Amino acid sequence: MGAHFYRSGETTSRQFHAFLLAILKLHVVLLKKLTPIQEDCDDERWKYFKNCLGALDGTMILVNVPCEDRPKYRSRKGTLAMNVLGVCSPEMEFTYVLPGWEGSAHDGHILQDAISRPNGLKVPKGCYYLCDGGYTNGDGFLAPYRGHLYHLKEWNRGVIQPLTVEEYFNLRHAKARNVIERCFGLLKGRRGILRSPSWMDESSASGSGRGRNKRFWTTKEDRVLVSALLELAVDPHWRCDNGFRSGYMVRLEEVINNALPGCGLKASPHIDSRLKTLVAKFRTIFQMLNTS
Repeated sequence: MGAHFYRSGETTSRQFHAFLLAILKLHVVLLKKLTPIQEDCDDERWKYFKNCLGALDGTMILVNVPCEDRPKYRSRKGTLAMNVLGVCSPEMEFTYVLPGWEGSAHDGHILQDAISRPNGLKVPKGCYYLCDGGYTNGDGFLAPYRGHLYHLKEWNRGVIQPLTVEEYFNLRHAKARNVIERCFGLLKGRRGILRSPSWMDESSASGSGRGRNKRFWTTKEDRVLVSALLELAVDPHWRCDNGFRSGYMVRLEEVINNALPGCGLKASPHIDSRLKTLVAKFRTIFQMLNTS
């Protein structure tokens, strides 16, 4: 891109990231909305699963990590990998992805993290996803019967027929849930970078290895932070020509903790990190508004 438009790598990278942020903000419009399986569905794979939204599973992506992090990222097969949770629709379209968890992390633990995030995986009431035996059967997630034949290869390509109700359910379940395996297969087949180890450090992970200081801010905390910034902006003691005077971060910490006792927010790294995020979002919106 830089060579084609005669722009530096820094300019190309900055504009590309601004474009990605703009796309993320339009996800409500661009992404396909989930449609549950209807009662009159005639798809042989899905007609048995009314109100189902799709399937989910985890996949391993090979990574290179620092020596001290290798035990966490070593999978049960002995490889260094990142455990990625993927969710797709019956039409083989990804609807949610959570990357970054260590290869040693259990699938159920990763799913629990996904549904507990403020902007994580949401399951509408009365709907559910198909998942394999590595997950717990519960509200919003339908797992197969344990202790019975399940995986398609175990049926020997149709030679073995189900003998019980549980085996029949597992066979139908496996045929429908196989859509997520096909999605992973196509994705890795088309993206060569996913078939070779990529370098990964602590800052690029999404699970417990993402950083000891990882924190999700609430709307109320954001409002208090912005209000505190506005107070400093009009205070001549803190305001200067090129921003704020030294020590303003400590002052922000005091104001926020007085307004929200027990919140535990610190100047570094919490407030400092949040300010960088808000500034980046502001710049992206500013560029969008000033671009024809």
